[in-house]
Amino acid sequence: MKNCVLAIIVAITMALGTGTGALAQTESPAVAEIEGNITTVDTAANIVTITSDNGTAVTLNVTDRTEIEALGKESATLDDLEVGQRVKAKYETSTMNALEIEVEEVEATKIEGEITALDSANKTITITPKQGAAVTLTIIDKTEIEVWGKEPAGFQDLKLGDWVKAEYNPITKEALEIEVRAKGEPSLAARQGFFGTVNATTNTSLTLTTKQGDVTFTTDNNTQFWKPPRKDVTLADIKVGDRAAVLAVKQDSILLAKRVLVIPSKPMRTQVTGTVSKVEGNTITLIDKDGNTFNIELPKGLATKVQVGDVLTLTLLRTPGVEKYIAQGLLRGDELRERLNGFLERIRTRKADTGEEIQKRAKDLEELEGLLQRNMERHQEMLQKVLDKASPEAKQALEKAREVSRYGWEQVKEAVENEREEGKSTGPQTPPRKGRP
Repeated sequence: MKNCVLAIIVAITMALGTGTGALAQTESPAVAEIEGNITTVDTAANIVTITSDNGTAVTLNVTDRTEIEALGKESATLDDLEVGQRVKAKYETSTMNALEIEVEEVEATKIEGEITALDSANKTITITPKQGAAVTLTIIDKTEIEVWGKEPAGFQDLKLGDWVKAEYNPITKEALEIEVRAKGEPSLAARQGFFGTVNATTNTSLTLTTKQGDVTFTTDNNTQFWKPPRKDVTLADIKVGDRAAVLAVKQDSILLAKRVLVIPSKPMRTQVTGTVSKVEGNTITLIDKDGNTFNIELPKGLATKVQVGDVLTLTLLRTPGVEKYIAQGLLRGDELRERLNGFLERIRTRKADTGEEIQKRAKDLEELEGLLQRNMERHQEMLQKVLDKASPEAKQALEKAREVSRYGWEQVKEAVENEREEGKSTGPQTPPRKGRP
C-alpha cells in the first residue's frame, strides 16, 4: 500500500514538473532597454554597439524583425544609423537581438568666438570664445558654412582670426553650421549704413544717390559684394541703376565700403499645392497637378516631418533670379482633413432645435461634403500625376501615400454623410411647456 501511494506521489510530482517545464518554454523572452550613444555600426555583421551614459556597452544584432526609427524616416534600416547618434533600444537578453532602435534628436550646442586653430588634414576648426573653454569641431559634408560674399563656401574659406558663430553636435563634435564674420569688422558704433541707387562706379569706388544726396564710397580688397543670387561678385558686377545698400566705416576723410549688397526686385508671394517627390536636407521637391516642379527650402527642422507622397499646400516667397523658393506657410493634406473634421465636430455640437437651425445645419453639412469631395479628388489627381512620372524607387512610397490619403478622406466624408442622414430623421424638438403637465 505504501509503495502504491509513493508511486502515485512520484507520478503527480513528475506530471507537475513536466507541466512547469512546458510553461517555462512558452514564456516570452526577457527584454531589456538601453539608452545611450552609438559607438560602432557594422553593416557587414549587422550589429550595432550602444554605450550608455554610465559606460555600459551593449552590442546588439540587427535582424529583419528589428524596427528602426531614424529622424525623418518611419521605416529606417541599419544604414541610417551613425556613430554618435543618441538612441533608445529594446532587445532580447537571451539572443541580444534588437527589437526596437529609436534615434533621438540631439539639441545642437551653440558657440561664438574666434578661430584659433585650423587643421586642413583632419578638417577641424578650434573656436575660442571670450569666456569659457575652446571647442574643436570637425567639418563634415553636411556642415553649412556661411561666408559673406562666398557662394558656396567651404573649409578653405575659414581663416585664423575670423569671428564665427557655430552650431554643433555636442556628442560627436561635428559642426552643423558655421557663420563667419570677417576679421577686424568694425563695431556697430563705427558702422554707417546707406541706401540708394548706383549712379557711378570706378575701379576703386562707387557712388550712391540717396535721399540725403550723392555719397561716394572707396572700396578695397576686403570689400565684400553680394548681388543675389550670386555671391561671387566684384565691383565690376555692380551696374549704374542698381539699387544697393552699403555698410561703410569712416576712415580719415573717406567712407570705406565694407559690404555692398545689391537689392533685388521685391520678392513675390504665391501659393502652390502639390505632392512631395523628394526630401533632401531642408529642401523638398514639390510637383503640382500641372507637372510643374518647385524646389522649396523649408524652415529648419520642418523637413523631418515631411515625407515623399505628402500633399502640401504652401505659401512661397521667391526672389527674382533665385532658383529656390522659401516656404513661409505649410499645410499638409492630413492637416487639412483634420481642419475639415473639426468643422464637422462644431456642426455636430451646434444647437439645432428650430426648423431654421436644422436647415442651416443641413446646408453646412452639404457644403462641407462638397468641399471634402473636391479636395479628395484634387489630392488623388495630384498623386496620380506624380506617380506617372516618378522613378521606380519612389513609386512604392507614393502608392502607399495615395492609399492612405484616399482612406483618410473617405473616413471624414463618410462621417459627414452619416451626420446628414441622421439629421434627416431628426425633427425639431418641442420645448416643454411651463406649468402643470
